[in-house]
Amino acid sequence: MNWRSILRTDAPAAVLLVRLAVGFTFMVAGSSKLRDLSSTSGFFEGIGFPAPAELAAMVGTFELLGGMLVLLGLFTRIAVLPLIVIMIMAILSTKIPTLVGGPFGPFAAPRGPNTGLAAFLTASRLDFSMLMTTVFLLITGAGPTSVDAKLVQRR
Repeated sequence: MNWRSILRTDAPAAVLLVRLAVGFTFMVAGSSKLRDLSSTSGFFEGIGFPAPAELAAMVGTFELLGGMLVLLGLFTRIAVLPLIVIMIMAILSTKIPTLVGGPFGPFAAPRGPNTGLAAFLTASRLDFSMLMTTVFLLITGAGPTSVDAKLVQRR
């Protein structure tokens, strides 16, 4: 594995703003899940995930640690990979059932009465934004104000 190519970034310094938004959002989401694992587990069970208690702890941990790494700009391209998977699964498991108005594959029907395109668009706006910004960081890297950039400079 070529660490230099993973850590290297040509992104402008302004990418720090994206890192701050992504890192903060995931840290808050992860710490919230970990603070109330029983509610998170119940939510995951209600939408059809197997091993909901273990999944709740894993997702909360990945979000908290991934958010911290993104904030620091440390191993950013690696840190965003599980966050991208989490966002894709959130959209598939909770937002697509809202769009179709019923169960989607193994995932349960939406909990509220609001379904259809308008409800889907409203419910998925944060998930979509987080997915796009994490993909952006995967492509661009963390920028010059990151630990990644400092590590590449030292080598």
